[in-house]
Amino acid sequence: MTVCTDVFAPLGKLEARQLGRSDLSIVVVAHPIGNLPTADVEAVGVAASDAVATAFVSAIDVPDDEPSRITVAPPAARVAAPTDADAFYDFAESRGWSDGLPLLLPTGQRVARALDYLEREPSEVIGIIPPRRAVATVEIVVANAVAAGCRPEHIPVVLAAVEGLCRPGYNLYGIQATTGSAAPMTVVFGPIAAQLGVHAGSGCLGPSVRANATIGRAIRMVMWNVGGGRPGVLDRATHGQPGKYGMCISENLAESPWPSLHVERGFAPDANVVLVHTIMGTEDLIDYSSTNADDLLTMLSSGLGGMAVNHVLYGGYSMLLLCPEHAQMLADAGWTRAAVQRHFVERLHVTCAEFPLESQETLERKRPRHFAEGSPATIPVFDTPDHLTIVVAGGAGPHSVFLPGYGDLTDPQMVAVTTPS
Repeated sequence: MTVCTDVFAPLGKLEARQLGRSDLSIVVVAHPIGNLPTADVEAVGVAASDAVATAFVSAIDVPDDEPSRITVAPPAARVAAPTDADAFYDFAESRGWSDGLPLLLPTGQRVARALDYLEREPSEVIGIIPPRRAVATVEIVVANAVAAGCRPEHIPVVLAAVEGLCRPGYNLYGIQATTGSAAPMTVVFGPIAAQLGVHAGSGCLGPSVRANATIGRAIRMVMWNVGGGRPGVLDRATHGQPGKYGMCISENLAESPWPSLHVERGFAPDANVVLVHTIMGTEDLIDYSSTNADDLLTMLSSGLGGMAVNHVLYGGYSMLLLCPEHAQMLADAGWTRAAVQRHFVERLHVTCAEFPLESQETLERKRPRHFAEGSPATIPVFDTPDHLTIVVAGGAGPHSVFLPGYGDLTDPQMVAVTTPS
């Protein structure tokens, strides 16, 4: 049996059904739990105890070999749809396929043309997309990518990104179902970025060029249509964020003073690679006054360590997009990317006593390594240099962007892109 708050009860029922346990007893308690004092949480448990006991006693003993509904997907279904653009817009919305924006009709001809370009089997499984735990085949990803406006040559990047999302370390289930505003952020590295025109300069976070917009949107369409991550249904985000429409950029290597990030991570310079990260939003960090690296680092540091953010409360990964001007000032003073990461780890600490008592308990529970020898006066914002991914991107202007992460609930993934021969 399982216990869910009423907000998450539909997700609990779906999870049970998809795992082949539609009979699973679910005890529903009132939402929320997260912000209740410990004593009130205990009271909720006591109040639910009789229902929990009854659920255990009445549970049906289902054989271990009951088939799960997670199986290899059949070929994508063909559906008759109107060909008029306005009519298809309404049709797609009525079917729950659309993110609110118009879709390109994914006709059999368009999908077949993309499949021919890819030279991959339509039935090849890319991964299982939670929370519906539906199977994403090449054909299904292609259909969503075509609907999102991708050209065939964009789709290898989409496939690689979806592969990264499906890796266990990425925790797509948590990202799809959380009340937080978590969204995938895709960065494209290697020659393919320039070949596709993935934008890395001014305005790269959007609105931007077709490659950025459609690749990012296609990834979201797979999460939406295959995984069922629709707001208010299985996606329980309190607000969401504009990045949920899609976030995709490339590295501004032409104006970066450092080697490409994917090379520093062990890939060959000519390798095509995507990085899938998780972000909770964007924060503009402006500094047009500093004339030296030390002052710039002081200014940037001020924006990276608020108390009420996941990467502080839980630890884990975040991303910093350094504009070329800021990156060049640091490099001219002898700073490497790794040195900047180490500096932020050493410099940025939060004072535990400044947190409310309940939040101090959260820190101790979620970041126990810092409490092994008692309660410290401070703890670092980032546990390791790798917990702050730094990418040079953007155009002219003294604006860098901090993208706070989802904390230790997700690990970024780098995936090689498979391109047609």
